[in-house]
Amino acid sequence: MKKITVFMILSLLLLAGCNNSTDTAKETVKEATASEQKQQKSTVEEEVHQNPIMDYIKEGEVNADIMTIGMEPEKSKEAMIIATKMQASLAEKREWFTNYMSQVKEGEVMPYHPNLGITKEEYQFLLDSKKDMKLVKKGETPITVTREGNLLTLKATNTTAIKTLTIDLKANTVKTDYGILSYDGEIEASDEQVVTGPWSGHSWNLKEGNLNQIEDINNMDENTEMKNIDFSIGKLKETGEIIVYLKSFEIKNLEKNQNEEILLFK
Repeated sequence: MKKITVFMILSLLLLAGCNNSTDTAKETVKEATASEQKQQKSTVEEEVHQNPIMDYIKEGEVNADIMTIGMEPEKSKEAMIIATKMQASLAEKREWFTNYMSQVKEGEVMPYHPNLGITKEEYQFLLDSKKDMKLVKKGETPITVTREGNLLTLKATNTTAIKTLTIDLKANTVKTDYGILSYDGEIEASDEQVVTGPWSGHSWNLKEGNLNQIEDINNMDENTEMKNIDFSIGKLKETGEIIVYLKSFEIKNLEKNQNEEILLFK
C-alpha cells in the first residue's frame, strides 16, 4: 500500500509537471503569436504612415471648395473665338498639323504658322492667356474620409470627376472610376505653377493605349482605345490649403471624353 501511495504521488507529480509544461508551452506559443501579430501590425502601420498621402488627408469629414480653371469673362470670350477659328482651320489640315506637332520637342512651345488659321498676334494672345488663368470657385462639397486596414477611401458628393477614391496605403496605388493609378513621383513647388500658385505634393498616373496617336485622328477606328488619368494631392505654399486634382482623358468608340476637377480644403 505504501508503494502504491508513493507511486500515486509520483504519478500525480509527473502529471502535474506535464500539465504545467503543456500550459507553459501553450502560453509560450500564445505569447509568440501575439508578439508576431503585434509586430506585423506595427510594420503595416509604419508602412501606412510612410505613405505620402497621409501628410494631407486624415479620417473624418471636411467641406471643400470645387474649383475650375478660368479667366476674366472678356478675355475668356476672346480666347474662345480665336481657339474656335484655329480649330476650324486645323480640321482641314489634320495631316499637316500632325507632322508639324511631331517636330516640336517636348517642353518647347509650338511656333506660329499661317496654317493655324489665325494671325500671329492672335496666336500670341492664346499663349499669353495662360498668365490670366486662375482657380475659380464653382461650388462646394462635403468630403468624407474613412479607413479600413490599408485602404483609405475619400468620397465627395457634389463633384463630377472626383467621386470615390480608394488609396491602398501599402501598395501606394489610387483606385478611381477610371482604373487603378500607380505612384508617379513627387511634385515640387515652383513659380511656374501660375494658375494655382506654388504647391508641393505627390502624383499618381494611369496610361493605356498609344497616347502618341492622340492627334492622328486618321489612324483611329472603333477599336482605338486610349486613357490618360492623372491624380495629384498636395499643399498650397501660400495658404496651406490641401489641393486634390484629378484629370481624365479617354478615347473609346471614336469618342473623346475628358474631365478635370480640383478640390481645395483645410
